[in-house]
Amino acid sequence: MLQGSNLITLLVNLFKTNGFPNAIIPFAVAQVMHETGGKLDRPLEVQDFNISGIRFVGQKGATKGVTRPVKEWANKNIPEYYAKYSNYDAWAKDYKRILSSNRGMKGKPIEATNLQQFTDRLRANYYFADNPTAYGNALLKWLARIKNFMPNDIIPLLLIIFAIILIA
Repeated sequence: MLQGSNLITLLVNLFKTNGFPNAIIPFAVAQVMHETGGKLDRPLEVQDFNISGIRFVGQKGATKGVTRPVKEWANKNIPEYYAKYSNYDAWAKDYKRILSSNRGMKGKPIEATNLQQFTDRLRANYYFADNPTAYGNALLKWLARIKNFMPNDIIPLLLIIFAIILIA
Protein backbone atom coordinates (compact mmCIF):
# COMPACT_ATOMS: atom_id res chain seq x y z
CA MET A 1 0.00 0.00 0.00
CA LEU A 2 1.27 3.44 -0.93
CA GLN A 3 0.31 6.24 1.46
CA GLY A 4 1.33 9.46 3.21
CA SER A 5 4.55 11.13 2.17
CA ASN A 6 5.36 8.34 -0.33
CA LEU A 7 2.07 8.96 -2.13
CA ILE A 8 2.62 12.72 -2.08
CA THR A 9 6.11 12.26 -3.55
CA LEU A 10 4.72 9.99 -6.28
CA LEU A 11 2.01 12.53 -7.17
CA VAL A 12 4.33 15.55 -7.20
CA ASN A 13 6.81 13.69 -9.42
CA LEU A 14 4.05 12.54 -11.80
CA PHE A 15 2.61 16.05 -12.04
CA LYS A 16 6.00 17.69 -12.61
CA THR A 17 7.02 15.09 -15.20
CA ASN A 18 3.77 15.66 -17.08
CA GLY A 19 4.06 19.45 -17.14
CA PHE A 20 1.50 20.48 -14.53
CA PRO A 21 2.06 24.13 -13.54
CA ASN A 22 3.75 24.31 -10.10
CA ALA A 23 0.95 26.57 -8.86
CA ILE A 24 -1.66 23.85 -9.39
CA ILE A 25 0.29 20.93 -7.94
CA PRO A 26 -0.79 21.47 -4.29
CA PHE A 27 -4.47 21.60 -5.37
CA ALA A 28 -4.11 18.49 -7.53
CA VAL A 29 -2.32 16.58 -4.75
CA ALA A 30 -4.97 17.63 -2.21
CA GLN A 31 -7.74 16.57 -4.59
CA VAL A 32 -6.20 13.14 -5.17
CA MET A 33 -5.52 12.67 -1.45
CA HIS A 34 -9.17 13.48 -0.78
CA GLU A 35 -10.40 11.03 -3.42
CA THR A 36 -8.17 8.22 -2.12
CA GLY A 37 -8.31 8.92 1.60
CA GLY A 38 -4.55 9.43 1.46
CA LYS A 39 -3.66 5.89 0.45
CA LEU A 40 -3.63 3.63 -2.57
CA ASP A 41 -5.07 0.27 -1.58
CA ARG A 42 -8.13 -0.40 -3.75
CA PRO A 43 -7.89 -2.49 -6.94
CA LEU A 44 -8.97 0.56 -8.98
CA GLU A 45 -5.94 2.48 -7.73
CA VAL A 46 -3.37 -0.32 -7.60
CA GLN A 47 -4.28 -2.69 -10.44
CA ASP A 48 -5.92 -0.23 -12.83
CA PHE A 49 -3.56 2.67 -11.96
CA ASN A 50 -6.61 4.98 -11.70
CA ILE A 51 -5.82 7.09 -8.66
CA SER A 52 -8.70 9.56 -8.90
CA GLY A 53 -11.63 7.49 -10.16
CA ILE A 54 -11.65 8.74 -13.75
CA ARG A 55 -14.52 7.37 -15.84
CA PHE A 56 -13.78 5.45 -19.00
CA VAL A 57 -15.22 7.33 -21.99
CA GLY A 58 -13.03 5.85 -24.71
CA GLN A 59 -10.17 8.26 -24.05
CA LYS A 60 -6.70 7.71 -25.49
CA GLY A 61 -4.34 5.84 -23.17
CA ALA A 62 -7.09 4.03 -21.25
CA THR A 63 -9.22 0.92 -21.54
CA LYS A 64 -12.40 -0.19 -19.81
CA GLY A 65 -11.72 -1.00 -16.16
CA VAL A 66 -13.92 -2.04 -13.27
CA THR A 67 -17.63 -1.23 -13.23
CA ARG A 68 -18.62 1.99 -11.47
CA PRO A 69 -21.25 1.79 -8.70
CA VAL A 70 -24.78 1.65 -10.15
CA LYS A 71 -25.73 4.85 -8.27
CA GLU A 72 -23.17 6.72 -10.45
CA TRP A 73 -24.55 5.54 -13.81
CA ALA A 74 -26.32 8.18 -15.90
CA ASN A 75 -28.75 5.50 -17.13
CA LYS A 76 -29.46 2.73 -14.64
CA ASN A 77 -29.70 0.21 -17.52
CA ILE A 78 -26.33 1.02 -19.08
CA PRO A 79 -23.24 0.16 -17.03
CA GLU A 80 -20.42 2.67 -16.76
CA TYR A 81 -16.78 1.87 -16.10
CA TYR A 82 -13.72 3.41 -14.59
CA ALA A 83 -10.72 3.93 -16.83
CA LYS A 84 -7.88 1.44 -16.62
CA TYR A 85 -4.35 2.66 -17.34
CA SER A 86 -1.11 0.81 -18.08
CA ASN A 87 0.75 2.78 -15.40
CA TYR A 88 0.49 5.87 -13.19
CA ASP A 89 2.14 8.06 -15.84
CA ALA A 90 -0.70 7.26 -18.27
CA TRP A 91 -3.19 8.16 -15.52
CA ALA A 92 -1.39 11.50 -14.87
CA LYS A 93 -1.58 12.38 -18.58
CA ASP A 94 -5.34 11.76 -18.59
CA TYR A 95 -5.83 13.61 -15.30
CA LYS A 96 -4.03 16.59 -16.87
CA ARG A 97 -6.34 16.35 -19.89
CA ILE A 98 -9.34 16.50 -17.55
CA LEU A 99 -7.93 19.43 -15.57
CA SER A 100 -7.28 21.22 -18.88
CA SER A 101 -10.94 21.00 -19.90
CA ASN A 102 -13.38 23.90 -19.80
CA ARG A 103 -16.61 21.90 -20.25
CA GLY A 104 -18.49 24.01 -17.72
CA MET A 105 -17.34 27.31 -19.30
CA LYS A 106 -15.97 28.58 -15.96
CA GLY A 107 -12.33 28.08 -16.82
CA LYS A 108 -9.85 25.25 -16.76
CA PRO A 109 -9.07 23.83 -13.31
CA ILE A 110 -5.39 23.58 -14.29
CA GLU A 111 -5.31 27.39 -14.68
CA ALA A 112 -6.94 28.15 -11.32
CA THR A 113 -5.09 30.65 -9.14
CA ASN A 114 -6.75 29.66 -5.87
CA LEU A 115 -8.48 26.71 -4.26
CA GLN A 116 -11.97 28.20 -4.69
CA GLN A 117 -11.45 28.55 -8.45
CA PHE A 118 -10.02 25.03 -8.64
CA THR A 119 -13.03 23.57 -6.81
CA ASP A 120 -15.58 25.63 -8.74
CA ARG A 121 -14.03 24.66 -12.07
CA LEU A 122 -13.88 20.96 -11.16
CA ARG A 123 -17.57 21.10 -10.21
CA ALA A 124 -18.52 23.04 -13.36
CA ASN A 125 -16.73 20.37 -15.40
CA TYR A 126 -18.80 17.63 -13.69
CA TYR A 127 -15.75 16.15 -11.97
CA PHE A 128 -17.65 15.68 -8.72
CA ALA A 129 -21.28 15.89 -7.63
CA ASP A 130 -20.77 16.75 -3.95
CA ASN A 131 -21.61 20.10 -2.41
CA PRO A 132 -18.86 22.44 -3.71
CA THR A 133 -18.35 24.11 -0.32
CA ALA A 134 -17.97 20.78 1.46
CA TYR A 135 -15.63 19.50 -1.27
CA GLY A 136 -13.54 22.68 -1.12
CA ASN A 137 -13.33 22.45 2.68
CA ALA A 138 -12.14 18.85 2.37
CA LEU A 139 -9.42 19.94 -0.07
CA LEU A 140 -8.41 22.75 2.28
CA LYS A 141 -7.96 20.21 5.11
CA TRP A 142 -5.78 18.08 2.84
CA LEU A 143 -3.70 21.13 1.87
CA ALA A 144 -2.98 21.70 5.56
CA ARG A 145 -2.03 18.03 6.02
CA ILE A 146 0.29 17.79 2.99
CA LYS A 147 2.11 21.11 3.26
CA ASN A 148 5.04 19.66 5.22
CA PHE A 149 5.65 17.03 2.55
CA MET A 150 5.80 19.34 -0.47
CA PRO A 151 9.16 19.90 -2.19
CA ASN A 152 10.99 23.18 -1.65
CA ASP A 153 9.90 24.70 -4.98
CA ILE A 154 6.22 24.18 -4.04
CA ILE A 155 6.33 25.39 -0.40
CA PRO A 156 6.33 29.16 -1.24
CA LEU A 157 3.15 28.62 -3.28
CA LEU A 158 1.48 26.92 -0.32
CA LEU A 159 2.44 29.81 1.98
CA ILE A 160 0.82 32.25 -0.45
CA ILE A 161 -2.29 30.05 -0.65
CA PHE A 162 -2.63 29.96 3.15
CA ALA A 163 -2.02 33.70 3.43
CA ILE A 164 -4.82 34.37 0.94
CA ILE A 165 -7.15 32.01 2.80
CA LEU A 166 -6.42 33.71 6.13
CA ILE A 167 -7.02 37.17 4.68
CA ALA A 168 -10.27 36.19 2.92
